[in-house]
Amino acid sequence: MTADIPYRFLHTPGAELSLLAGEHTLLCYHFQTDHEKPYFHPLYTADGVPLTAFEPWDHVWHRGLWFAWVFIDGLDYWEEFADGRRCGRTEFVPPEDVRLSPSGATVTVRLHYRPRDGAPLVEEQRVITIGLPRADGSYTIDWRQTFTALKPEVVLDRRAITAEIPWGGYVGLSWRAARTLGNFHALDSEGRTDKEIEHQRARWVGMSGVSDGGRNLAGGLAIFDHPDNPRFPTHWRCMADPGFGYFGPAFLLAEPWTLTPARPLTLRYRVWVHRGRTQSATLEEEYQRFTS
Repeated sequence: MTADIPYRFLHTPGAELSLLAGEHTLLCYHFQTDHEKPYFHPLYTADGVPLTAFEPWDHVWHRGLWFAWVFIDGLDYWEEFADGRRCGRTEFVPPEDVRLSPSGATVTVRLHYRPRDGAPLVEEQRVITIGLPRADGSYTIDWRQTFTALKPEVVLDRRAITAEIPWGGYVGLSWRAARTLGNFHALDSEGRTDKEIEHQRARWVGMSGVSDGGRNLAGGLAIFDHPDNPRFPTHWRCMADPGFGYFGPAFLLAEPWTLTPARPLTLRYRVWVHRGRTQSATLEEEYQRFTS
């Protein structure tokens, strides 16, 4: 990093990587955690608007910005239950590889998905690249994930959308907005807004809200789906209700995916964190920057 950038990374080996602005934590990526799966929390805009909720009472398995499958061979890796027996484990396999550069940091980790008392079913190599904030305060978090089956066949699935479960289809990379954000506004690459986005396909979705910190500050983030991803453009889950801001690409919304050792699955996304309200033209410009 150059001397004129007031940002620095703090690496706690075997646990987490934080980006600090002075003494303030801008973000923290917990790649090894006793909270069942890796996640980003806290996550702030450059001017201090908190963006992530952590274990809210209504969904205690929602942790900021995170990735989780729902079902792997029928076992739940998304929800968490007190006895733990109905849930799979997402385990960090040490060591991590952390590399710093003048433009940011890259963290490479290996994860195993397995039943509580069984051998791993899936191995993931996850590469997270965190960019330093630009002059406008925005910054990026790039995700590249490759999933490989560790048995002849593994089925990745979701709760199918039915009349009884109209809220199904969720899976994968997800953002649960901070409780201090309100007056949400969401839009997608196809011109839809708010509730119109739910269960539709788009290249990107962005959501912003206004903080209750007293200065009428707004902030938000967008998630970009890479054109090389299977099933591009992806389906989305999107909820912009009071007290419940949530969205994410739903790779399995329409149907399951069968993983084999000879057919690994690679997914790429960019998360773009920004000040102010989400603007369609700006998001499209950022998307083109990601895919060019």
